[in-house]
Amino acid sequence: MIGAIIDRLVAAAMPPFIAIEGAEALEALAAGTKPRHGTCFVLPYDEAGEPNTRSTGAHSQRVQVEFLTAVVIRQYDDAKGGKRISAVDQFRDATEDALAGWTPDVERHAPINFVASRSAPAGNGVVWFVTTWSTDRYIRKVS
Repeated sequence: MIGAIIDRLVAAAMPPFIAIEGAEALEALAAGTKPRHGTCFVLPYDEAGEPNTRSTGAHSQRVQVEFLTAVVIRQYDDAKGGKRISAVDQFRDATEDALAGWTPDVERHAPINFVASRSAPAGNGVVWFVTTWSTDRYIRKVS
């Protein structure tokens, strides 16, 4: 699913993003190489399954899936961060336009929903804007 989300963002949100990539963990992004301003990362976050709804025979189970988009915003000449925070609007709008209500796979997923977002200042002219998204996927098998 992460690959489908990346493809969707590439098709619908470049520009303003300059690159869209998958990543494993937010901590690794902050500690690793310095991504360019306007790079968006898509990360898996959490999955939680509900009980199988069938007692015998076929298997039908809903799995709630959460994933993150994390955008790096760099503005070095902005001591108070006002320019960085204003840049958030452009990236937030592009992400919401591309993902909110979109369905990665109509056979297996529910539409994507916005959950929450936050700005995380990282120092040295950088802020990360991180958004949590959710969808449901379904595991269905016939025994």
